[in-house]
Amino acid sequence: MRRALFVAACSLALAVSYAQTPSPTTAADSQTTRHQVRSPQAVLQALMSAFNRHDFAALDTLFAAEGVYEDFAARFRGVGPAEVKSFLRGVIKTEPDFNWQLTNAIESGSSVAAEWTWTATFTGDGPDGRHLVAQRVSGRGATVAVIENGQIKQLHDYYDDASFFPKASSSGHP
Repeated sequence: MRRALFVAACSLALAVSYAQTPSPTTAADSQTTRHQVRSPQAVLQALMSAFNRHDFAALDTLFAAEGVYEDFAARFRGVGPAEVKSFLRGVIKTEPDFNWQLTNAIESGSSVAAEWTWTATFTGDGPDGRHLVAQRVSGRGATVAVIENGQIKQLHDYYDDASFFPKASSSGHP
């Protein structure tokens, strides 16, 4: 029942978003409206794809100059593409092969709420203080974003960082 309601809500949000999306009228207008044509979900998907490809140049077009990105578990708050790029560089250092995938999304106007999965090979200090080398990690999280004119104005990531890491062995080792 819950899944049916989710699918219905997504369908309605997509229909409303599509009906409100302006379409380019001329070749000259297509460059101007390029960002407006993309739905909030499409912009979020483009961000995830850019992260997965380590595509720093794409962040310049995806984030508004004053766009705010908050990753609460990582205790990160950045404003603008340059700060988001710095954050991404840090993620790549500890999880160079990460894969961030959208699993569900709901749009309403300029907002999108989404669930996602993250998998990676982690090297660094884990949330419990243990130094890990090439540890496979995976988990789920959620993002809430506001997209205006095809650019991210606000993006908030929510997840429990510790849940991504396998539990310590029962052998008494930390």
